[in-house]
Amino acid sequence: MHNPYVVAVQGYGTGLHAPGETGGDLSLLKAAHNMIKAHARAWHNYDTYFRPHQMGKVSVVLGSHWVEPQRATEANINLCQESMEAVLGWFANPIFVDGDYPLSLKSKHGAALPAFTDEEKLWVRNTADFFALSFGPNDMSLGQTLAQYGQTLSLDLRRVLTWIKLQYDDPPVLVAEAGWFSVASETTENTVALYLIKRFVNQVLQAIRFDRVRVIGYTAWSLLDGFEWNHGYARRRGLFYVDFSHPKRNRSPKTSALYYRDIITKNGFPDDKTSQEIKGLFPCEFHWGIADPTLQVRFHPFSPQFTDPRLYMWNVSGDGTLRAVPGVTLQTRPSQCTEYLAIRNHLRLFASTGASHYRFALNWSLVLPQGDLSNVNADALRYYRCMLSELTKMHIKAVVVLYYPSNTPPNWGLPAPLQASGGWLNHSTVEAFRDYASLCFKELETEKSELKGALGFIALNHFTTRLVVPFSSKLLKPAPDHNCGTLFDPTWVTSKLGQAVVPWGLRRVLNWVTKRYGRRLPIIVTASGIDDPAAVDDKLRQNYVKSYLQEALKAHQVDGVNLQGFYVWRLEDGLTPFGLFTSASHQSKAKVSVSVYRDIISKRGKKNNNPAHPDYTPSIFPQAVLKELTKSTTLDRFKRAQKRKAPSTTLVSRKERKARVKRSPGPARPQTRSAARGTMANIAVQRIKREFKEVLKSEETSKNQIKVDLVDENFTELKGEIAGPPDTPYEGGRFQLEIKIPETYPFNPPKVRFITNIWHPNISSVTGAICLDILKDQWAAAMTLRTVLLSLQALMAAAEPDDPQDAVVANQYKQNPEMFKQTARLWSHVYAGAPVSSPEYTCKIDKLCAMGFDKNKVIVALSSKSWDEETATELLLN
Repeated sequence: MHNPYVVAVQGYGTGLHAPGETGGDLSLLKAAHNMIKAHARAWHNYDTYFRPHQMGKVSVVLGSHWVEPQRATEANINLCQESMEAVLGWFANPIFVDGDYPLSLKSKHGAALPAFTDEEKLWVRNTADFFALSFGPNDMSLGQTLAQYGQTLSLDLRRVLTWIKLQYDDPPVLVAEAGWFSVASETTENTVALYLIKRFVNQVLQAIRFDRVRVIGYTAWSLLDGFEWNHGYARRRGLFYVDFSHPKRNRSPKTSALYYRDIITKNGFPDDKTSQEIKGLFPCEFHWGIADPTLQVRFHPFSPQFTDPRLYMWNVSGDGTLRAVPGVTLQTRPSQCTEYLAIRNHLRLFASTGASHYRFALNWSLVLPQGDLSNVNADALRYYRCMLSELTKMHIKAVVVLYYPSNTPPNWGLPAPLQASGGWLNHSTVEAFRDYASLCFKELETEKSELKGALGFIALNHFTTRLVVPFSSKLLKPAPDHNCGTLFDPTWVTSKLGQAVVPWGLRRVLNWVTKRYGRRLPIIVTASGIDDPAAVDDKLRQNYVKSYLQEALKAHQVDGVNLQGFYVWRLEDGLTPFGLFTSASHQSKAKVSVSVYRDIISKRGKKNNNPAHPDYTPSIFPQAVLKELTKSTTLDRFKRAQKRKAPSTTLVSRKERKARVKRSPGPARPQTRSAARGTMANIAVQRIKREFKEVLKSEETSKNQIKVDLVDENFTELKGEIAGPPDTPYEGGRFQLEIKIPETYPFNPPKVRFITNIWHPNISSVTGAICLDILKDQWAAAMTLRTVLLSLQALMAAAEPDDPQDAVVANQYKQNPEMFKQTARLWSHVYAGAPVSSPEYTCKIDKLCAMGFDKNKVIVALSSKSWDEETATELLLN
């Protein structure tokens, strides 16, 4: 379900939202109660009958605002907590905590709030496999109605994610809807929305890296502009602009689509030396998605090539028309998914974004017009099946919403009979949703002019950069100068006074001035500086001076700007700390930035003998960053492993693996879905049997102490064991692996994770998930189980900390290599039976265990807190 809070409060309480009922508190509380139970019914039904063989995940999308107290008193903090519980906690508490509503909600509504029986509490709790969050303008507008005096609404997605972690016992979180809107007059330049996407994604990254929130994906809303609830077409929220005035409704990518693709391509915000803001990569399996509302089922246009039985003659009379041959009938074949041109055109747009996950909703009332199984729309189900099939071919994962509230009267997204009988006010809708969900689980399971004057030079003051956007009276009040608004990039480093550090902005303005007024007149930067309150070691100013002068040098040497001077603002501190010297009681003291500036002057800005790169082009993401991201390959890992005496492997380069993929034959096109499953399953079983014997008989696997055993008799689940490579912290340990073979093997890789706990940058210390390219997009059908096991052993010997699965381990690996080795060795000793451990670390573990903490949690806390007992204890207590 998507955002049941909106449906309950504004759909059945105030009537501002579909379906427009104005029943007040009693109606909205009852509707919410029934939706929670409907969700639980659907979850249990999936868990019992479909999860054992589908292995899928089910949750409910919950929307939330964020509110903070203007004064941090205990009473104000409690009021903010109650505000969050009144929206997010209303539905999350029963599902993720104890099966019941928050106490603050019970106190507020009293007897009007429906109650769960003890049996229902047990039945409702824990009916979500992950936490799905919606965060956007609709959620914030709802928060405005709840915010009290002294409270401030904030677009702080990071705080919401951290609150969820603390409130609901650290669940995995999928940001299932996030984004902002543009006004209807904007076309493809949606700058405000672009930078809010950047802000939200950066906040997610901060939550992952700083707060250790287990965010598994981010979903941008939405793919196309559409009808936005009670705002109609006055708001645009798509990544693609839709020209509603054109008969063909032409689509064009907006700047936000191009930028979102850039984030996805680089898997986050790569390290940029001009900025001290958080930079890095998201986890290996992170979901990058785009979310849409209900998917429009469009049977037309379609290709009639194989469905029309008539034979035609073309241009017989020279008029260029087709004429049917009388009396001739040809044999036709069943219709194919490729005939739905709307699907192909739609997904072509999606693919151009570079996203990996697509979230869309099914139309309940279309699938079951009567609300029950008496009338199933097979054509609609086939269309959805075709959509899923085409997504699979494009290697795009689908996230499907079964019920998405509609703005269309009279039924508002529900089948007409259900709405006529009261909709979510009637308990029968709960049963109907269960049946509808079961049908979907069953039917869709397998598809899955130049200025001239008497100037001697151009004097230019430059401190920072702002982004300019078209002025909109709906977004900015009052109207700013020049009829435009300004923005800041949320990833820019800013000073205490809010000045952003943007070195490339200086280079760009120098080039703009040169282009506008020519190179004849010299340019002098007559003031440039930043506030830094540090009394001595003013690191922000040091970085500012060095980075801005570096960009000035590039403008001079690479771009040919006639730059002849640069003045740092200012000598001494005044009312604001912009000075190179402090000024207190008439006694000035030099800050460190003085020596930095002096050193640059003495060398005339020259850092080394190499001139600035002639191919450099100004960009938020320099090309050099991409080279750093792509220079390390699996083959590099293998070569390093060889140098470190790791067991030999049969790995090949990415280029060769891609070539193998192209040469590898694909599976035959199945005639039916059941036949497809049977054929693919037989291929998988026969192949894995052969590979199983290969591992048992291989001298190489025996030499490297690699084993594999059956878990069940149908060869779909195996248990692997690999020895820790020599000359590594894992030497002497035996590491257990869980190996699951999909029905589509060998055309898709096996699913492998470590059962044995291990401290390694590319392996999750919590779940055992592995970041290895051959287990994902670089898999080729020519690879085998033996290849996988040997590759994992090589990975243990040659970690890739810049492409991590576990960010905490990767940071320790890079910042303190010796501590990493000792920690990995201890984990190998405790969990894998390796003989060597650290007496110092063992003593710290025993000390905290004596305080009553669980040993495994103590090891994790000490390892992640650099073996500092005090901070580890705080973590355990929290």
